[in-house]
Amino acid sequence: MEKQLTTEQSLDIIARMIADTRRNFNDRGGAMFLIWGYTTIVVTLAITAMYYITRSGGVMWLWCALPLIGGVMTWLHFRRHFPTVQTHLDKAVWSVWVVMGGAAVCCMVASYIASLVGGKSYIDILFTIGLMMSMGTAITGRLIKFYPVQFGGVIGMGLSFALPAVAPSIWQLPIFAAIFLVAQVIPGHLLNAECKREAREAGVAEKRRVA
Repeated sequence: MEKQLTTEQSLDIIARMIADTRRNFNDRGGAMFLIWGYTTIVVTLAITAMYYITRSGGVMWLWCALPLIGGVMTWLHFRRHFPTVQTHLDKAVWSVWVVMGGAAVCCMVASYIASLVGGKSYIDILFTIGLMMSMGTAITGRLIKFYPVQFGGVIGMGLSFALPAVAPSIWQLPIFAAIFLVAQVIPGHLLNAECKREAREAGVAEKRRVA
């Protein structure tokens, strides 16, 4: 006969699964938030500065550097910190980002193809990507039950709706960078700090149990 778990044991298993998912979210919580958040901010600010210097729309092609840099850094990180065991919650979180990331890439490709053939793109690319990435962050925060990530994503979603209001001015770029600051970089640091705190507490509890 299978052993029936008590309510307390079931809650403990769920809590441990959520904690494991936080840590497995690529090396102690928020590494992917930090990699893509910082990369997006740096590339955005670089494009802003170069546009002010050159006043050429050609600098917008530098957006192509974003998926290249972020992709390489993600690959290098995966080589060192790929989780050996994945829970169903891990898979749910990564499914969210596979969908969001794939949709963002498709939007970028569609926008560039429209510009190459001389047509007009009807995709507000900064608004679309900012909104999707913020939504992904909010959903992730909901799944791993970490409110700073969830709230950061919600704030990022709110900032995204400011982008169409200032289009097509250059002010879109600083706002776009701010979205990734509040939706990924700050939550990523907070998530890492929380995972380190949990790891310390788990270590202390283990020492007490052994003693």
